[in-house]
Order: sequence, then structure tokens, then C-alpha cells
Amino acid sequence: MELSKRETEILDLICDGSPNKQIADKLCISDHTVRNTKVRMMRRNKAHNVAHLVRMYILSIENPKQYFLTAVLLAVHVLSIAVNPGQELRKPARTGRRVRKEQIL
Repeated sequence: MELSKRETEILDLICDGSPNKQIADKLCISDHTVRNTKVRMMRRNKAHNVAHLVRMYILSIENPKQYFLTAVLLAVHVLSIAVNPGQELRKPARTGRRVRKEQIL
């Protein structure tokens, strides 16, 4: 897995669990750049999602022991999704209908 210096910095911060906004602030770039870089790395390496990209990165480095904890947490996250396949991971879609306080009571 060949990565540029910037891609490696972004992927290291992803491995540490940092959200896009925090990565962008730390590297003094926009969060849109972080998202684009992440998508570009996923396409280039044929990763299905960020977890797959992180796994590929961990397996490609010379000393994967430094990311052992990240790998364990990633495995726990994947297992929790497998055990609860119906679990909603995103916010529910808004229906556009507003509910008044009187309707609730």
C-alpha cells in the first residue's frame, strides 16, 4: 500500500480515532480535503469502507504492533455490527413533519 506523506498523516489520525473535523484542524486543511483524501485512498486500494482501509494499512506497515489496540477496537466494532445487524448506525431520516407540543401531550 503506497501512500503519500499527507495520506499517511491522515490515515494515522484515522487509526487514532480522530473525526474528520479534528484531523482537518490538526493538519490545517479543510474537512472536505480530509473526506476527499479518504475516498481517494479507498478507491485506489479497493477498500469497501474506512474499516477495511485501516485494516489494509495496519497489515502493510512494518511494525503493526504499534496499532494493535486500534486493530482490537476495530475488530470489536465489526463484531458489534455483525451481532446487531438491525442496529441503526445513522440518524433517522427526517420526515419533514413538525410535531407540536399539544400533539405530544
